[in-house]
Amino acid sequence: MRRHGGLTVGDKVNRAEERGKRGHTGEKRFSCDECDYRSRRLSNVTRHKTVHTGAKPFLCNQCDFRSSQLANLTAHKLIHTSEKPFSCDRCSYKSKLLVLLTKHKVVHTGDKPFACDLCGYRSGQSSHLKRHKLSHTGEKPFSCDQCHYRASEMYELTKHKKVHTGEKPFMCDQCDYRARQLSGLTSHKRVHTGDKPFACDRCDYRTRYRSSLVVHGRVHTGERPFKCDLCEYRAVQSSRLARHKRGVHAAAKEFACDRCDYRSSCATGLLAHARVHTGERPFSCHLCEYRTSRATTLAKHKRVHSGAKMFSCHDCSYKSTNSSHMKKHKRVHTGERPYSCDRCDYRASQLNNLRKHKKVHTGEKPFACDRCDYRARESKSLILHKLSHGGVKPFSCDNVARHRAVHSDDKPFACDKCDYKGKRVSDLARHKRVHTGERPYACDRCDYRASQLNNMTKHKRVHTGEKPFACDQCDYRANVANVLKRHKTLHAGGKLFHCDRCHYRAASSSHLTLHKRLRCAEK
Repeated sequence: MRRHGGLTVGDKVNRAEERGKRGHTGEKRFSCDECDYRSRRLSNVTRHKTVHTGAKPFLCNQCDFRSSQLANLTAHKLIHTSEKPFSCDRCSYKSKLLVLLTKHKVVHTGDKPFACDLCGYRSGQSSHLKRHKLSHTGEKPFSCDQCHYRASEMYELTKHKKVHTGEKPFMCDQCDYRARQLSGLTSHKRVHTGDKPFACDRCDYRTRYRSSLVVHGRVHTGERPFKCDLCEYRAVQSSRLARHKRGVHAAAKEFACDRCDYRSSCATGLLAHARVHTGERPFSCHLCEYRTSRATTLAKHKRVHSGAKMFSCHDCSYKSTNSSHMKKHKRVHTGERPYSCDRCDYRASQLNNLRKHKKVHTGEKPFACDRCDYRARESKSLILHKLSHGGVKPFSCDNVARHRAVHSDDKPFACDKCDYKGKRVSDLARHKRVHTGERPYACDRCDYRASQLNNMTKHKRVHTGEKPFACDQCDYRANVANVLKRHKTLHAGGKLFHCDRCHYRAASSSHLTLHKRLRCAEK
């Protein structure tokens, strides 16, 4: 019998039949000697072992890319060509690889043949199901040698390591943008083309990102899959749940600044904060001299040049360049106040307002003036106070939007229970407490409650004995500004308020009002 390479034709036929039998039986006779991986083919085990050795013998001849598998190198080389021969017949999507087009088409068909046997999760791709199953086991076999990061897959660790090296090999040919991953560059390029290939089948919404479409779909379904384990809050995105926990429940803040008392629950938050001390502003606008310490702030700034206000309100003419601003604005119409104080009935439409409110209970005033004893709860209040030392008034009427309302007769916010109209939504909110009897501000030393924060601030001085308002002509001090004003009339001759019906004069407007009601009304 003829022999080929030491094997007879019969031997090769027998081996082929044996491999075929193993394919039907599912037998995996070849195993990795470093982990539990097994395969029906020796070549698969050999390829798998590069995960442990880190060997990457396949090198790209146009860049520094290296791979442990030839197939990955072949796919990578397509990056260097603009050719995308595989196109979707239902949208404008094009791909360099047929396998990517096949995965993309699942977006249109909704087909999810791969099901998890431990929960209701289904996926259009087997690789996604494999990744999902690790969420049940919690297994993260791949660890970073520079920090404590662990990953459930090698490619996640590879992506993570670029955080340490700063490597961003994928560069945009239309601007200075660079990305750590090809997918990041692909998504970025849609900013230039305006392409929004992912469309909602229930409304006109379109987006550049598949993940954004998934999140948007929950607007229609009402699904909020991410639940807080400390309260009833549910979120449509994991990032929103994380933000909720950091802000509302004051999660452990293990990252501490070594220059001040600032603490953060994440390393990126501390890194951004550190620039407050160093003054570093690494992100610069290429259209003007603007620089900032945060990439997100730069992205918002650039819309100033484009004039683009992509987000519009369906209930009024308001438009915004920022989706978060639009979300906050919509609460004006809905009345939604998702952030609640754990010490009183106060609720806020914005998390920042809740943080400010909580300082009412703690009495915290971390911002101190270096020229007097003034302390403030907010940095902007301290900045404005410091101007009083220099006599500076930097804001003119044309620049101060809130002040301009004083000159306008426009009162767009109307009460639905009486004829009251307010210039600001906050004015209307305060007024409504007249009807509801709501008194959200509670004193922590007695049973007193107030409908307005300034009334509570005045009341607390009864307990503390604080008298911040001082007369500039004698030693008199008052706990309320109006009382000081009334006192000053004593220095000015005492009785500045005169009756227009008789010769009566009073030291206060309230005394004059009482006089008119009791005396002049009788005449």
